Amino acid sequence: MERDTLSPFGPRHARPTVPTLDELRWEFHGWECWKGISGLYYARPHGAPRSVVQVEDLLDLRDEIVRWIWRNEHERQARDT
Repeated sequence: MERDTLSPFGPRHARPTVPTLDELRWEFHGWECWKGISGLYYARPHGAPRSVVQVEDLLDLRDEIVRWIWRNEHERQARDT
């Protein structure tokens, strides 16, 4: 039996692929995403006055954008009911 080199827990627990900044810009086309001079990554919805997401790596950037979208969508639904 071959040993799984991606993860000690097997292929179902393999680490996700780290996206590129361009891939994130395509995936979240309503967002501006960039790397600052400090090395941190930033993101905000187009037209927002300041960044709403600030993280150290691109995988976290994707997760935080998804979290921000989910949280704001649920807050909007709660206000509308």
